[in-house]
Amino acid sequence: MVSVEVEITAVVDTAFPGFVEFELVDARGSRHAFVDKAPIVVSERTVGSLELPCRGHLRCQVVERHRDTVVIGTSAPDSVESTTGQTRFAVLTSGGPFSGLEPLHATFKAG
Repeated sequence: MVSVEVEITAVVDTAFPGFVEFELVDARGSRHAFVDKAPIVVSERTVGSLELPCRGHLRCQVVERHRDTVVIGTSAPDSVESTTGQTRFAVLTSGGPFSGLEPLHATFKAG
């Protein structure tokens, strides 16, 4: 399993488990908005203490591999979709959300 970097932009609800709004930037530079449970993208125990905006990670699957991009799916393992219902996104393999992930998360290597 891999994860893609997202930017948490707002706390929507602080009641357990907490809900946040976050964005994923695709290979074209388009921003895709999501609203979901905070534990899906951030490990902070207290959602209300987040300093926004902040970085998070969304687990996903690699659906297709291309030279400079990968197509990821967010429907597994956590059943996450954008506010428009989209679950597949082309993201850059370098200089994009798949680069610079923390060691805890798998990174994609083009190859």
